[in-house]
Amino acid sequence: MNQPLLLNQCKNAWQSFLGVATFGNRGPCVLRPEEYWVVASTQAVHMSGGETIFAGGLVKIFSEDSPFSPKDYRILSSETVLFMALSSYLAESTNDPSVLNYATASATCIKANMLDARTGLVKDFHIDAMNGQLKWGGNLSCMLTGIFIEGLSVLATVSGDYTWRSLAITTAESAMKSNDWHGTDGVLSIVSSGSEFFRSDNLNAGKGLLSRGLMVAYQRNASNKAFRSLVRSYINTQFNALIDLASRDDTYSVSWNGPYIGPYFHGQLAALDTLIAAIAVNR
Repeated sequence: MNQPLLLNQCKNAWQSFLGVATFGNRGPCVLRPEEYWVVASTQAVHMSGGETIFAGGLVKIFSEDSPFSPKDYRILSSETVLFMALSSYLAESTNDPSVLNYATASATCIKANMLDARTGLVKDFHIDAMNGQLKWGGNLSCMLTGIFIEGLSVLATVSGDYTWRSLAITTAESAMKSNDWHGTDGVLSIVSSGSEFFRSDNLNAGKGLLSRGLMVAYQRNASNKAFRSLVRSYINTQFNALIDLASRDDTYSVSWNGPYIGPYFHGQLAALDTLIAAIAVNR
């Protein structure tokens, strides 16, 4: 395997996201519709009422024929979280300070704008880049919180900045204790209406990413025994629910609380991250 070539291809893909978007009276400085641009780490998004701190946030330009009409420009928490995690891993692999700057800017943007004030967990929403107003969503996201924890844990290692390590641990602890996602049994459950198959949406498929994020935080905090013990206990709870309540042979139900209704690929995807995490924390 040609690792230098693959790493170079990863960096090229990462660079395709870069650009500077300036809004407000000066108009959006973009080249094509339906593109993502990340606001440069040294820039702030200019709004009609002044500047805000969306530097590092990923902007999507929705064309006029998109589901959102008329054409508008939005900062998306989901893509910003993904970009932050990707940038953190790439900074670790390349030792490129410019990549680290973007990872740090995106993490700063998320911390300032995209965490729920009550819980400290990541919200899934679109912000209007023209005026800073909420355009869509606002619900807590188990999946995005998991990716955020993962990205922060890597960023803390690369940057050596304890602020990010502390935030990763605090976010992880809040996620594991959140009443928004767990019942009294402590099993992760994304509440939705409808039958098992209708509940098999991306929210359920992505809930395993919380286990993945916790696993990465566990691996990168070797000296924090209390935190590692909490993570191990949490992941083991999810693992036991999967095996005892939600499995049949080698297939897994979407609902980890049981009973097993039937296999569906969303259930398999969600189970996979949790099964891998259980191996990692019990070595």
